[in-house]
Amino acid sequence: MPSSEGYSYCLTMIDRYTNWVEVVPLRNIEAETVARKFYSEWIARFGTPRRIHCDQGRQFESRLFHSLARLCGIDIKRTTAYHPQANGKIERFHRTLKAAIRANGNSKWTEALPSILLGLRSTIKLDSQASIAEMVYGMTLRLPGDFLQDEREIRDEEDFVRQLREKMRSLKPVNQKHKNRQTTFVHKDLSDADHVFVRVDRLRGALENPYEGPFQVLERTPKFFKINMKGAHTNGCRD
Repeated sequence: MPSSEGYSYCLTMIDRYTNWVEVVPLRNIEAETVARKFYSEWIARFGTPRRIHCDQGRQFESRLFHSLARLCGIDIKRTTAYHPQANGKIERFHRTLKAAIRANGNSKWTEALPSILLGLRSTIKLDSQASIAEMVYGMTLRLPGDFLQDEREIRDEEDFVRQLREKMRSLKPVNQKHKNRQTTFVHKDLSDADHVFVRVDRLRGALENPYEGPFQVLERTPKFFKINMKGAHTNGCRD
């Protein structure tokens, strides 16, 4: 991340069940710094998790971090090296977080971060029909007035608890054998778009725009576009 008020890193932690996320700005990523923040920002607030899934960064492989895990009775699982899809939930959140920071337009991302997290935690999810905050606290968060267009009706507490209980009973783990068979999402507007943006796959800064364009569409097939890219006719994959 670009430096903001002396912070250049973030420790991101997410609960796989509720999707509650914590983002902690860090001045460095030394093992002691990460271990202290993990304890103060997660364990001290939510209790000790039975298991954590982390990448193979040296701070998570350190003797100090493993000593903390043993002391708290935490089982550490590691992602496959150089394979971010193995921890897809947090990787998807990283993309959402970066997009929100870019949209905010504030060079000091540390100032924008609390409001961004408040918005993400309060958004109703289509699959659960509840916000992340409701999944954790059993009630909605009271938001600043400028977050709301209209005053929202207060939900009947007993009805909410009943619905939440029914949804929790219906939750089932995802079959990992079939997880990778899901088709790639393609937005319906791509079927008749005159211009498209092209994803930049080269190495870029954390908050650099991930797309270039728009470029004119010359021809389309079910899988590819032929586009006019800076005067050259180029094929691009719709995925």
